[in-house]
Amino acid sequence: MQTSRGISLVTILVVLAILVVVAAFAIPAWHDRVARDHIEEAMKSTDAPKLVVMEAATTKGGLAHVTRSDLAYNAGPPGEYVDKIELGDGGRITLTTRNTGTKPDPVLVLLPVEPAADNSSRTISWTCTMVIGNQSAAPVACAGTGQAAAAPPATAPAPAATSVQ
Repeated sequence: MQTSRGISLVTILVVLAILVVVAAFAIPAWHDRVARDHIEEAMKSTDAPKLVVMEAATTKGGLAHVTRSDLAYNAGPPGEYVDKIELGDGGRITLTTRNTGTKPDPVLVLLPVEPAADNSSRTISWTCTMVIGNQSAAPVACAGTGQAAAAPPATAPAPAATSVQ
């Protein structure tokens, strides 16, 4: 009596079906991770404007007194994932990204928050909100959409901004 030692067609189809199911979950997760990495790279370009805002807040006596004309910033050429950076009243920073792998490319708003008067470090903290883009690709610092609402009214200025490219 002879026994078959080959792989049956049913076994091949089951393995193929398992691979398709795994790929259906893994590929979108990988795509979001790559896009998140690109957005985080673009966010690094806001480090210098944050320093400009902190300096202006120090010299003007607080974020409530900072206007966009106080925020002199020459960004130089934009980065690979940065389309433009805008500085606005109260220290608001708007980052428009490009080539991140998501459609539409995300727009992030960073709002400075002054420390409490009893805070000895007196360091400005930042809230971040992704106002345009796929929330699943939002960096950890911008997870969620309601963070900007927590900023004090003095730090949530009107949308007027100075464009820097």
